[in-house]
Amino acid sequence: MSETFKILAINPGSTSTKVAVFENDKKIYSETIEHSADELKAIKEVQSQLPFRIEAVLSSLDRGNVKPEDIQLFVGRGGGLLPVPGGVYEVDDLLLDHASKGVPGQHPA
Repeated sequence: MSETFKILAINPGSTSTKVAVFENDKKIYSETIEHSADELKAIKEVQSQLPFRIEAVLSSLDRGNVKPEDIQLFVGRGGGLLPVPGGVYEVDDLLLDHASKGVPGQHPA
């Protein structure tokens, strides 16, 4: 019998955050969380949206009856990084530093 992995995929955009949960390759939950202009306007810098978006994702998972502690794999769309070839990258201190500063420009991802 093959192992089942629960996977959380997050795609932050300029006015929304897309969330999907998979069990292996089967989608079991998804939601597009829309962020109003007033909500985003209250947060001056894009990089400062992190706590706001974390809470939005956690609330979405709660609506989908998904417990964060049950997730084995996390995938996200990168932003604020220098150009790199497509693929899978380990999140290390340098990647976090570049992403948090938005080296080539600010992006919610």
